Amino acid sequence: KAYRDSDLVLQRGMDRFPDSQSLHTRLRQQLLFRRGVSGLNSLEATYEEMLKTENASPNLPWFAGYASLVAAEFMRRRGDDTEATLAYDSAVAHFETSVVNNPKNAASAAHYVALCRGGQARLAYEADEDARAVELILSSCSRSPDTASTLDGLNVSTVDTAKMVRARLEESGAEEEQTRLQAALDSLDPKHLELPAYEGRGPTPQ
Repeated sequence: KAYRDSDLVLQRGMDRFPDSQSLHTRLRQQLLFRRGVSGLNSLEATYEEMLKTENASPNLPWFAGYASLVAAEFMRRRGDDTEATLAYDSAVAHFETSVVNNPKNAASAAHYVALCRGGQARLAYEADEDARAVELILSSCSRSPDTASTLDGLNVSTVDTAKMVRARLEESGAEEEQTRLQAALDSLDPKHLELPAYEGRGPTPQ
């Protein structure tokens, strides 16, 4: 009964405030907490059903995109790379739709699309698909250069992945891919290539 009551309160809140970030966060947490692994599929399915609702908010695709991004990262954690790739693609499609519906979503959508492509690049790297990883890194950097050093939900950035791909390309002698990847890195603001804070630089000499 407590669950039913909380569901009802949440639904009423979302009906009244369909673009509330906090309510959408609560919905995502609720689905994942109650249903465990199956909640990942329920998370995306719930938003797909919501998108079919008459008079749905024009911003709903943005929230659906974010839900798919969350699902993709959970799938990566459990090693379900194929499903994670599909969830990332779904997220990208939703974010693109959100911009069509509301051009004011362009900046945030670009940021999250870049994160999605960066996540897919990491999956490609881990699958030894370096050429695909390069394409995805280029796509990420071109869509939102300032997202390149942003850590995703697994504490990995597109720049982190790019550096690892570059190292392997150097070992294999793939000069063309190296050149393209390095050009993308060189085009970024140098601040995005700095070591992250957790990679300590050591104490300042006295």
